[in-house]
Amino acid sequence: MSPELRLIATCCRWPVDAESSERVRSVAAEVTNWPRVVALTRSHRVEGLVWNALRTATVALPADAGSELAGMAEEVRVEGIRAIGEALRLRAALQKAGIPFLVIKGLPLAMLSYGTATIKNSIDLDLLVKPADVVRTAALLVELGYKTMRPWRPLDADEFARWSAVAKEAWMVSDRGQVDLHWNLLDQPDLLAALDPWEDTREVDLLPGHSLPTMGDAAHLAYIAAHGAMSGWSRLKWIADFAAFIAARKPHERETLCAEARKIGDSHCLDQGLALANRLLGPGLVPQPAADREAEQLAVMAERLIAMREPGRILEKGRRGARLISKMQWRLRSGARYKWIEARRRFRDQEIRFRLRWPLPRRLQWIFFPLRLFGIWSILGQSLMRAPRSEL
Repeated sequence: MSPELRLIATCCRWPVDAESSERVRSVAAEVTNWPRVVALTRSHRVEGLVWNALRTATVALPADAGSELAGMAEEVRVEGIRAIGEALRLRAALQKAGIPFLVIKGLPLAMLSYGTATIKNSIDLDLLVKPADVVRTAALLVELGYKTMRPWRPLDADEFARWSAVAKEAWMVSDRGQVDLHWNLLDQPDLLAALDPWEDTREVDLLPGHSLPTMGDAAHLAYIAAHGAMSGWSRLKWIADFAAFIAARKPHERETLCAEARKIGDSHCLDQGLALANRLLGPGLVPQPAADREAEQLAVMAERLIAMREPGRILEKGRRGARLISKMQWRLRSGARYKWIEARRRFRDQEIRFRLRWPLPRRLQWIFFPLRLFGIWSILGQSLMRAPRSEL
């Protein structure tokens, strides 16, 4: 790991104390390429954390780098304030329409982890509703000024119902921000097999007298662990939020929280996150993971993936990055059911397109799976016709 990336990871430790500030100063002394620090900070979406840690540690920065980092942190602060206003506007509209909802990650996670909404970078508001309310919620968001970004074109009510039968979320945008409308938390359900997000919920205060509903703490931790694992933990933002969420509690409460989350979600996801946090952010912040060789190997793979992220490139679309993420996803859980769902999930977009192009009655929708298989064989046939590509 380069000195620049190591510095950014060191700055992601929260809460900041005298010991962590001393570590920041020590690592910063090794840095020679400050423009790269700025670029990687933006790529990993940890602008607020990095600027706060450097400022607290009184690190002497080159003028240009200091100005850019301060400006990026200010953008995160302003966006956090704006997001609070929009989230409360959406809450009022959903309550008036009688639609039960939860807000996951984002603002509730920021308040529970950092005690403020102005230091964590959140580019969207993740809204979870029950499957029966998906179409109604999407229509309400359109009334509130949002437009569909994913699926790739606007859908009528019937089309949206067919979309929601296969997908787990829709992306909707407006000049006020982006909403990710969820009706399922993951498209790999075995990683959260024991989770019912509606069973244990809580309110998280944003401002005095204003709050948002979200999942209970153990459920939230199990979810952000599974979300991070399915994304390969490829951004420092995810491991920083995961660790800060745990570290916000007293030491004995951290062990209890992790034990409860382990009962809800897959232990590999949680233990991979714990191992990675200890490797990147330093010991004493989160509990040591259970003795699990597979989780430790997954943490090493995730650290390698984090080091592969380069400014200006989409890691997930590059051949090496996508392959490593896929490999980690495949190894997160054993068992034939998990492997079967994982194999099907990789060609989900084909089935979505089939469902939207050819509407069929519910009793005939089984035919979409053979169509998906046909798509798989077509892709395999095309790949066999291509010349192999060498690794760089």
